[in-house]
Amino acid sequence: AGLPGLLAPPTFPFMLEIDALDLVAFMSLLGESLEKLLHGEENFKYFAPIYAGDKITVCKKITDIIDKKEGTLQFVISENTFTNQAGEIVAETRTNYVFHHK
Repeated sequence: AGLPGLLAPPTFPFMLEIDALDLVAFMSLLGESLEKLLHGEENFKYFAPIYAGDKITVCKKITDIIDKKEGTLQFVISENTFTNQAGEIVAETRTNYVFHHK
C-alpha cells in the first residue's frame, strides 16, 4: 500500500546486532567465556522504518563496564547505531550484557 517493501518487525535491530556481533572476538576482548554470559536488558529507539531489502550497517560501541556484588556480577553496556543505505540512522539500541562470576 505505497510502502517501499515489507516492514521489518520492531525487534529486528536486535537480530542485526546479534548477526553483526562476532561473539568469539567480543568474549575474547572482554576476557570472558560464553557460559558466563546473560542478556540483561535491551532498549530500542526508532527513527525511521526498516524495510525488506534495506542494507543496514551496525556500529557497536561498548560504553561502560560496571562491577557489582564484589565482582561476582559484571555489566557491559553496549550502544549500537543502525544506519540504512541512504546514510539515515534508523534505530539505536542499548544492550546490557551480564557476566556472572562465582
